Amino acid sequence: MPTVGEVLAVALDHHQSGRLDQAEDLYGQILRAMPDCADALHLQGVLFVQTGRAAAGEGLIAQAIALDGGNIDYRANLAQAQRQRGDQGAALTTYGEVVALAPRHGPAHLARAQILEELGRVEAAADAYRLLTGLPHQQAEAQLGLGRCLLRLDRKEEAEAAFRAVLALAPDEVVALVNLGDLLRQRGGHEAEAARLLDHALRLRPGLFEAAASRAELHATTGEMAAAAEMARGLIAAHPGRPEPYGILARALRYQGYTADALKVGARQLALAPDDPEVAMSLAHCHLRLGDFRAGFPLYRRRWHLTPLPRRHQAVPEWDGRALPGKNLVVWDEQGAGDTISMLRLLPQAAARVGRLVFESPHALSVLWPPALWPGQQPGDVVLRGRPLPLAPDCQIAMMELPEALGLTVDTIPWNGPYLEATPERVAAWRARLADVPGRRVGLLWAGNPQFPVDAWRSPGLAALLPLLEAHPDVTFIGLQRPEGRGAVDGLTLPPNLLDLAPEVRDWADTAAIMTLLDLVITPDTGPAHVAGALGRPVWTMVITDADWRWMDQRADTPWYPSMRLFRQATLGEWAPVVAAMSTALATFQGDRAS
Repeated sequence: MPTVGEVLAVALDHHQSGRLDQAEDLYGQILRAMPDCADALHLQGVLFVQTGRAAAGEGLIAQAIALDGGNIDYRANLAQAQRQRGDQGAALTTYGEVVALAPRHGPAHLARAQILEELGRVEAAADAYRLLTGLPHQQAEAQLGLGRCLLRLDRKEEAEAAFRAVLALAPDEVVALVNLGDLLRQRGGHEAEAARLLDHALRLRPGLFEAAASRAELHATTGEMAAAAEMARGLIAAHPGRPEPYGILARALRYQGYTADALKVGARQLALAPDDPEVAMSLAHCHLRLGDFRAGFPLYRRRWHLTPLPRRHQAVPEWDGRALPGKNLVVWDEQGAGDTISMLRLLPQAAARVGRLVFESPHALSVLWPPALWPGQQPGDVVLRGRPLPLAPDCQIAMMELPEALGLTVDTIPWNGPYLEATPERVAAWRARLADVPGRRVGLLWAGNPQFPVDAWRSPGLAALLPLLEAHPDVTFIGLQRPEGRGAVDGLTLPPNLLDLAPEVRDWADTAAIMTLLDLVITPDTGPAHVAGALGRPVWTMVITDADWRWMDQRADTPWYPSMRLFRQATLGEWAPVVAAMSTALATFQGDRAS
């Protein structure tokens, strides 16, 4: 007659070979004959878990542990049963008991780390994965989990190191390929390596959404908008319920100059992701660029969810544009120099609707302001940001909210003539400096603020503009480039008709004074373009395909500044046609220099 051990061995062979019914029958026979057989209880419990009877299986394994509490495999399988049943807390506790009894039990460490990650205890999960990396087995799994957690903790450099460690052990690990490729794409400067990683992932897993979406984003980042649009359309066809591909397609369309098409795609994305502020902002820019301020500005409010800067004066009620006679309103700046300068013209309208207006101004721009920015302005009504207000405000509004509050439309953008003016003393000083400069004078800038998200696209750089200078040796080009773009001069042989005054310029007031003594200013879409426009000086602004909304769609003029002419790219990144068009126009341009 076979012994219990022999029957158990036959049952285990059935079990391991997938003959589960025979295995279950033999386990049952053993337990009827020997109810306290811990191995049979354990293996029958494991079988029950495998066949979807987790609760019953858990009970059998618990009986086995009661009989042999030191058996590591019993506890590990109990934890697995608890995990399968959805009791993550109990499983975590049991896996903790396993690693306490067997500190080098790799599978238990891995499962424990995974549960912590699933429970959102990311820091603890990272520590658990890091502990696992010190064990000889499951190194790739440990580094992969560690990388995932570090990504969630926004520790990107450490996450990159973890994913590189995974790929050193397992070069075809798709999750690591995608995550590392996406990290490098976001960081910038490593586009070629990011493309190689993502392409490899797509060869291993064709159509994998995360890999394809990141690759499409990378196409957009490198200016390959047609390729980005093609991949995005493929993703939309395969995953019509995912919002991300619509965003990639909308971005690609915007950068190709197809604003109306981008608007339609963006609307579909917003329907899928109504709470995503980035989606709302993309749609806002499309509406505004197409001149639909009524639809665009409410969406534009969602920018507050994307900026790390807090709204100021939050304890004060926000002004909605209604007439409030006798009440005090504070208007505060919030964005860049160009935004502040373009909205400055709206202060008279706002002041007319309240008792008293106070403008909270950025320090650097304050040297540009004339003595009165609006009728009835009192001494002290312009306050530098951070200084005490001269009154207790009844309401407040951010400067870029003024168009919506005032009900602005494209046709009602106010222009009552130049609203900035250079100080006579600065003009006199610069007139003396330029007295010996012959011929036509054209101010020149070639770069914006490099911190601006798309500055690499909107700034042509000095090298791209050199053909313009060389084609017009009779014109003296006055360099006004602010410090952030000065590096473009390094290594270039400058033509003799470029007089670089930027090192002598102290502030915005100097810039304004020089502009009044020029025939023309040529600039990318950056703060000085708005200064020239607000001064009423002739200004040619070079704009990219995905232009700022104030430059509207496909127009060569702008309702914001009558003296401005727009020279638009036809293809993103191609400045040569823009420079050629300006060169042709400059040949017949007469200018309007102040005497």
